[in-house]
Amino acid sequence: MLDSCGTRGTAETTHAQSAEEAQRPPRGKRAPEAEINLHQLLATIFAKTAKKRRNVMYEIDEKKASHPIFKYYLPIAEGIAKTVGSHCEVVLHDLTDISSSIVAIYNGHVTGREVGSPMTDLGVSILRSGKEDNLLLNYPNKSIKGKKIKSSSIIIRDDEGRIVGCLCINIDLTLLLMAESLLNEMTNVQEEKEEESFPHSVNELEKKMIDRAVEKIGKPIGLMEKNERMEFIRLLDEMGLFLIKGTIHNVAQLLNVSKYTIYNYLEKRP
Repeated sequence: MLDSCGTRGTAETTHAQSAEEAQRPPRGKRAPEAEINLHQLLATIFAKTAKKRRNVMYEIDEKKASHPIFKYYLPIAEGIAKTVGSHCEVVLHDLTDISSSIVAIYNGHVTGREVGSPMTDLGVSILRSGKEDNLLLNYPNKSIKGKKIKSSSIIIRDDEGRIVGCLCINIDLTLLLMAESLLNEMTNVQEEKEEESFPHSVNELEKKMIDRAVEKIGKPIGLMEKNERMEFIRLLDEMGLFLIKGTIHNVAQLLNVSKYTIYNYLEKRP
């Protein structure tokens, strides 16, 4: 059939076009971009982080892990990794096979290693030296990608005291150092600046200023010489103490002089 404009069409086509038109923005206007909800974005990020932490990535060499000594260390390694989080790598090494020493590794993304990777140069050195110490704690390290890592190694021995393996903990400090830097920046104060107090009364404010001036002079008021008393008054004046009504009288009593003596000291200021 022909419509009023002489165009062939159907009722169905017209209905379909109307539905499409309803979804289309008005002419001359762009559809608004999807608004990003910051709270939703952060919630999504933290949810993913939490999920990743709960599902600790790990690899285990089942054959080596069945060793009568190593099998007891597997739950310890897993427990440490799951407790500390995804930035903590825990590795169980078999030091009887240094070319393929990793028996189990949790959160291997920290150093990029996997089951079958060799022992580290430090581990080889420990094995060669036969050191008696079973604990090497909190020593600095670096990954191939330059991550700063804090490491600890626990030597594992057999019943005869021979070194057979070690349990290594490697903590990626990258995020922690960033947090430390942020906290240091936020808590940084300039030491040369005057400390601010928060008095609850005028009397408390007056006492704070007097105590600070006494501290700068370096001796009690009763032991101050004349020139030190003048300096003491100068300091109080600089702090603005004498802007408070009645403080000249109070300071005069402290110095055991008249208030006119205080005025006289102030007039002699350069």
